[in-house]
Amino acid sequence: MINPNGEVSIDKLSVQNSLAVAGAIAGPIKINGSNTLEFGAGINGKEVSAGKIGYQVWTTDAVDVVGAGTEITNRKIKFWAEGGATLN
Repeated sequence: MINPNGEVSIDKLSVQNSLAVAGAIAGPIKINGSNTLEFGAGINGKEVSAGKIGYQVWTTDAVDVVGAGTEITNRKIKFWAEGGATLN
């Protein structure tokens, strides 16, 4: 739905194809509240929290990134940064 102010809302959606966001975006893409962004949703055997990014969902005052895996003990995150990386 496109709201009168030009914002696009997706409330309940039966997804049959990918959602692609491209081109010039006038503002940030937002995920409101304590929701998460999930990668690998629907993959058989995936640990329930694996592949999720959430703001203060699991840890107060933190953005949590949960690695991929089938169990809590084997979740992994791999960084590819041939040009270098900085973590503060």
